[in-house]
Amino acid sequence: MKFRAVLSNDGVKVFLGIAQSLQKLTDECVIHMTEDLFEFRVKPDVNNNSEIQVFAKFFTEAFTDYHIESKAENKISIVVRVRNLVRAFKSAGQAMEAVFKLTKPDNVPCFSVVASEISTCLGVKQDVPITSILSKSGLSEYREPRLPTPDITMEFPDPRNVKAILERMKALDRFVHMEASTRGNLVFKVQTEVVSMRTFFSGLDVQQSKSNDDENENDDAMSVRTSNSFRSTRRVSVQLNIKEVLNVLQFASLHSEKVLLCVVKDQAMVLYADLQNSLGSLTYYLPVCTALD
Repeated sequence: MKFRAVLSNDGVKVFLGIAQSLQKLTDECVIHMTEDLFEFRVKPDVNNNSEIQVFAKFFTEAFTDYHIESKAENKISIVVRVRNLVRAFKSAGQAMEAVFKLTKPDNVPCFSVVASEISTCLGVKQDVPITSILSKSGLSEYREPRLPTPDITMEFPDPRNVKAILERMKALDRFVHMEASTRGNLVFKVQTEVVSMRTFFSGLDVQQSKSNDDENENDDAMSVRTSNSFRSTRRVSVQLNIKEVLNVLQFASLHSEKVLLCVVKDQAMVLYADLQNSLGSLTYYLPVCTALD
């Protein structure tokens, strides 16, 4: 199997930001490469007490050059240590561009990052050892969860503002209650026996979940269509682990252009972010702790 891709300096910085955010969640991640997409995938990590699933997808157009060959329909899935990815992407942080390729130094399979330094025009190579190569069945463990149609799908406020608020709430409790409504309101609340703190966001764009007819046309459970009118106000409340929400917002607050919130009652909060410069997308799946009526 062969793989080689070239990424600009701006793209390398986004990759570094993703790797640093993943490092807070897990020790390992999957890099899945096809003819159309380059992906980072993370499943829940029991050892790190994290239930978050992450899927970062980059279109091949984000690269200035992209080539892949394999006997598995030109698909390659590898597992690497996230800390090694962070180190490799840091080495390319000041480079004009970085070349990603599969190598085998000293007979050790590696995902290698070769950076062209701006100041010296010299190449700096960092090898990220591949801990395993996944088969199609092995990759299925890193598949995006299948969820029902979201109860509410809406615009998410500026992640930087939400992050600052939750940092204060974290000192009061481990959990935050989040309530979303079809009127475009979003409330974060912490309440204990001695103190209560609430923050309101209003005027957020809301999208109406698809109807049953739409499901016959498109089987994607997360697809939505825009609607500005609702017959009645619907509210959905969930309880979330503040620390895990903060981990999710760490990256979204820095590199996203638009963030969409999907709430599936009793199951999950999903954040979908469009990355800057149309590089791709980032999706976080965060299970709820409990659901509130």
